[in-house]
Amino acid sequence: MSTLPASRDTITIDEEFRAHCPPLPDSERQMLRQDIERSGLLSPLIVWNHEGKTILVDGHNRYEILQELEKLDELQTTKLVFGTRENALNWILNNQLGRRNLSPDAAALLRGKLYNSRKLAIPNQTGANQYSEVKAQSEQQPTTAESISAETGVSRETVKRDAKFAEAVEQLGITNDVLAGTERRTRKEIIEAVSPPLPPAPMRERPLEDILSKRWDPFIKDIPLTKHREVHQWVTRKLNQPRW
Repeated sequence: MSTLPASRDTITIDEEFRAHCPPLPDSERQMLRQDIERSGLLSPLIVWNHEGKTILVDGHNRYEILQELEKLDELQTTKLVFGTRENALNWILNNQLGRRNLSPDAAALLRGKLYNSRKLAIPNQTGANQYSEVKAQSEQQPTTAESISAETGVSRETVKRDAKFAEAVEQLGITNDVLAGTERRTRKEIIEAVSPPLPPAPMRERPLEDILSKRWDPFIKDIPLTKHREVHQWVTRKLNQPRW
């Protein structure tokens, strides 16, 4: 890890990385702007040297404010080594989840993204993903959902629901709205907008013979199947007769 100055020409903004970082509410952004204007940049930005580029990993809000204030000459960076893009994304999501100002929906979205990102890090075939989860269970190793559950303090079932929520948010293209808190739909409504619940299956009329075979079997087991309807009609007439 090293901290050093950087110029505007050396910083690369990765749109996917930035999309994983919740934007600040207007009031918090204004306070941050005032702090930077008064005291300068108090903590360095996190960057990653990858494929000849210095990619901004954390500090997008501070970087934008430095640009607005024309104070990029004060820019300081800390370089981290991630190895792979997936590792960098996992670090971003974990780092964002550790912040206190997340809304419940934003936290759910980031947990879901973290789960989906880690699942993609397993061999890319669906069968291989399922196999790795089964293998982890058979060897008493935590599954992806269990690991994230332990890290974030929510249940394994919540993590899996969050994964579905994250997938729906991505399909609907409303990531920024959810992170900013401007999306008014509930998580359930967002999931159902992508995968509406199946309608209840229509009640199937069971053949009379099927009903008779269960209700009257002890009494008519020796009677041919073709005679069951007649037997049923006879029993019904008897039951409907006045008892006095």
